[in-house]
Amino acid sequence: MNKIFNLKTIDEAFDFYSIDEKYKQKCYNCFNNIFSNSQYKVKFISVFNILFLKNDNEFRKLWEIDNIDDLFGKDAEVFSTNLMILFGVKNHKQNILKLNFKTEQISIHKKRVRECFLNDLENRNLEGARISQMLWASYFINARIIEVGVLQYEFDTSIDNIKIHIPTQTNLNFEKVKQSIKDSKKEILNLFGKKQPDYICKSWLLSKQILPLLSEKSNIRKFQSLFQIQEGFDCTSDVLNFVFKTNSSSNLNDLPEKTSLQKKIKKELLLGKQFNLGIGTLRT
Repeated sequence: MNKIFNLKTIDEAFDFYSIDEKYKQKCYNCFNNIFSNSQYKVKFISVFNILFLKNDNEFRKLWEIDNIDDLFGKDAEVFSTNLMILFGVKNHKQNILKLNFKTEQISIHKKRVRECFLNDLENRNLEGARISQMLWASYFINARIIEVGVLQYEFDTSIDNIKIHIPTQTNLNFEKVKQSIKDSKKEILNLFGKKQPDYICKSWLLSKQILPLLSEKSNIRKFQSLFQIQEGFDCTSDVLNFVFKTNSSSNLNDLPEKTSLQKKIKKELLLGKQFNLGIGTLRT
């Protein structure tokens, strides 16, 4: 473990992911504070093991945790999640070699992990990465996700299908979406050994409550047409997160109205409407 948890690994990760050096001292300080406290050190390493050395129900339970104090202990270091991302770098390099990633896929993976490290700091003005960002970074570090064109594809060994993910701020151009799905089949066969897999997608973009708000030419409407969709659980929090860039529903009147979709969704939310997740199976 000493070969992983040290300042050299932090330096290695900053170089590998091309992260702005201005955050390095915060990582150093966070590391020193955690590893000089036996209680925090044990908890940090425990979470690391769940993220990068195991692949079981313990990992899935982490998605249910929102507060870093509940994850790392009372008064946890706010940069703990960022530090955790960095310490996965050696695992990431090993997985890239194991799957023999091409140069383009390596560049994409580096970019996505860097985004997970930086997004909350620079786009949401938070003091550290949210737990969700740390978890997403681990998906790439563990090489569970590849990106082909405009979509991402996750291979989950616990189920016999491929999960489709839509990167944030992706333009769902219908032709590019179809091309991505077509091209992904060869990549998934080469990397994961899955021939003609079933594809599923669970997303607010597939919400049946979203559909009436969309124009006939909407890319989201066209994206929905690719799937047989069942209705899932409440995903209003996802809508707030991805459409309005907020996790709070305390004051809906303050939600922005910069796009027509924001205006329509805000109106529905103010009327007390709930948005439910769409669970889609790709049509063959």
